[in-house]
Amino acid sequence: EAATRAAPDHAGAWLDRGALLMEQGSMDDAIASFDKAIALNPRSSEAYNNRGAAESQNGDFARAAADLDTALRLGPDHEGAYGNRGFVRLALGDFAGAAADFSALAARRPDDPYRVLWRHLARMRSGAADDDFAREAAGFGAGPWPGPLLAYYAGSLERERIMAMAAELAGAERVERQCEIVFYVGEYALARNDPAAAAALMREAAASCPPGFLERAGALGELRRLPP
Repeated sequence: EAATRAAPDHAGAWLDRGALLMEQGSMDDAIASFDKAIALNPRSSEAYNNRGAAESQNGDFARAAADLDTALRLGPDHEGAYGNRGFVRLALGDFAGAAADFSALAARRPDDPYRVLWRHLARMRSGAADDDFAREAAGFGAGPWPGPLLAYYAGSLERERIMAMAAELAGAERVERQCEIVFYVGEYALARNDPAAAAALMREAAASCPPGFLERAGALGELRRLPP
């Protein structure tokens, strides 16, 4: 706040202010800060990426998609924008587009289990094959998180076990872990054509995932297509 008052034409200060407001859950104020950053520096891929992420947290997926397209046009190697756009496309039901974004991320960092998981769930939703996934999931193992999620998707970990894992933690870590569990188990249910099971899980994810979590935006999008 002091920086934006002292140097109101400093685009970076508005960008940082918006990122902090996002962490606090103040998405409208964050978007206003990113608006200012973009007005001052219209070539900032980071500002477009962050504004798109905040818009997705508000459920404004059409605007988010446009901003993230711009972010990637300005910064074709912006990995955060690929991740954000993948979740926005997932929310919009563009599963093939989401799979393309997540595949681009996984190709850059095949050692990142989240990227492999995101690619696989998008391919599942689109009906595409993912022949390498079982091998990749086995390589990560079911030990450190999110290994158990990959094991669940690969069919080597039972639903009851994955659903109980957050209870073993405490505080913020428990909240974050529970957010991920209910979202990804819900996505698996949707891929298996079980919308009734998915709906309750997505409602929980939308209500309980911390501000800024990709899974929160994904759950909001799924709920638009699921029956109440």
